Amino acid sequence: MSHREVVRLSAPDGTVAGQLVQVGGMLFSSSISGRDPRTGAIDREPAGQAETAFSNLRTLLGRAGARSDELGLVTVCLADARHARLVEGPWNTLFADERNRPVRRINLYPLPDGELIQLQVIGVGGRKRRPVEFPGVSDGPSQAVGVRMGDVAFSAPIDGRDPSSGRRSDDRKSQMRQAFRNMEAFVREAGGSKEDLIHVLIFIRGRDDQKDMLDVWLEEFPVDGERPARKAIFDETLEGESRIIELLCVAVLGRGRRLDLEVPGIRKRHPNPMGCKVGNLVFSSGIGGDDPSGRAASNSADVRAMFCLENTRTLMEAAGGSLADVGLIAITVNDYADEVAILRQWRRFFPDPADEPARHVMAYGGRGSYSVQFHVVAALGDE
Repeated sequence: MSHREVVRLSAPDGTVAGQLVQVGGMLFSSSISGRDPRTGAIDREPAGQAETAFSNLRTLLGRAGARSDELGLVTVCLADARHARLVEGPWNTLFADERNRPVRRINLYPLPDGELIQLQVIGVGGRKRRPVEFPGVSDGPSQAVGVRMGDVAFSAPIDGRDPSSGRRSDDRKSQMRQAFRNMEAFVREAGGSKEDLIHVLIFIRGRDDQKDMLDVWLEEFPVDGERPARKAIFDETLEGESRIIELLCVAVLGRGRRLDLEVPGIRKRHPNPMGCKVGNLVFSSGIGGDDPSGRAASNSADVRAMFCLENTRTLMEAAGGSLADVGLIAITVNDYADEVAILRQWRRFFPDPADEPARHVMAYGGRGSYSVQFHVVAALGDE
């Protein structure tokens, strides 16, 4: 039996401007666009799209009976870096208390169908934010390095600067090690330890930095079976900068030991689990469209999406839950044209649009390596 409550913002022509899902005490959104929900039209002006996207988020929260202070992480997806300044006005209006805002990261990558901005949010129902301060670590949209909401902590982007000097080492591994030390310091300030981490999203400058990142990852988490879930994304905006790496993490505090999850038959490409469970929360690493029987799977979006969904179901069973507990699936693609095939498979597993996870599709970080990959967040029951 599903625990999900789904609120959708749709235009008369069926165009969906956004969706908010509540499950297991958590809040998740789909891609929230700048489309006018009354008409389905999209403003050609980026400022209009930014205002409408935040208005759509506010409307979804209201219809779901949720509040803006229940949001912990807001991801702003932009097609053009020049539009970042247009976010500030609607951001400051929705989150008026500058001392207590959700953490935010701006991601830059191509968006579909003339869209210039999308929002995607995660929150904790009934829990207000408490900023976590750590001077010298984050220079994001607020002075806080992250927020704590009940027993869940979300970090802002954390890089490898030395908090005492504000400088970043020119040595790649030294800078990466400092980023992980800063992340651990954030979790301690939030009231936990490195063992409470459930997911680490790693933005790295380029493929030349990946081997060093994996070496440092193994230094930080040396024991297989005792690692948080992880996803690495090559971020072109870091190219040419002194920053080599940024970390965005989630920790679940005081809810018991971290449990790593695997899908039998899937060979891991990197030293991280297929997923991780702490308390009632489950975060996955990248779930690919590999056939667990070991046979070579087609690279078509149809087949890859089918196996992504099959592997997601197996992962949720390993966690003691089911697909009914999934709140969010972020899907990375090479080509937005593959969404048609992905949705066809999606409807086989989630036939009822009124009872489905939030879906956020992005052509980000996976180009040239795979056609479809899933990243799953679930909340089991109402613990």
